[in-house]
Amino acid sequence: MKKFLLVVLFSIIMLPAFSDAVWQEIQSKDRSLYIDTSSITNQDSQYLYWIKTNTVNGYKKMLMKSDCSNNTTGVQKIIVYDNNDKVIKSENVKQELSYVVPDSDAQAAYNYVCNIYKTKQSVDIKKQNAVTPNKIFRMINSVNNAGYEVQSIKNNTLNVIKGF
Repeated sequence: MKKFLLVVLFSIIMLPAFSDAVWQEIQSKDRSLYIDTSSITNQDSQYLYWIKTNTVNGYKKMLMKSDCSNNTTGVQKIIVYDNNDKVIKSENVKQELSYVVPDSDAQAAYNYVCNIYKTKQSVDIKKQNAVTPNKIFRMINSVNNAGYEVQSIKNNTLNVIKGF
């Protein structure tokens, strides 16, 4: 029974690792390319994600890395497939991040991913600046504490004056 539960638990944990890609079509100049929205991962303002473009004999997938705060991007890996989904070529590129080329596929993908980043950042700032009951309570406590300190200074000053 324990083995069965372990197998079930392991299967549930591993399912997301084998989940299907979710390809979102975006336009780049005069053609379509696709971003796997399920693959987008981030660390601060740097994002890793897969894009797919069709070729004459199949398609290719590229792992991209983009830095949304510095307007830079670079290809990290390229995998070329034939029309039967067979890998023809796989190459780790690990290109150094450089400025985004205008009117390119990389710019279309960069804009899509970084718009998500900017939207998330905007929401985070709104949450951070939102007035919450805890913030109001802390402010009231600060004012009260300041009032107690002023009263304490006043009383100490009066006691010193009375001592003369």
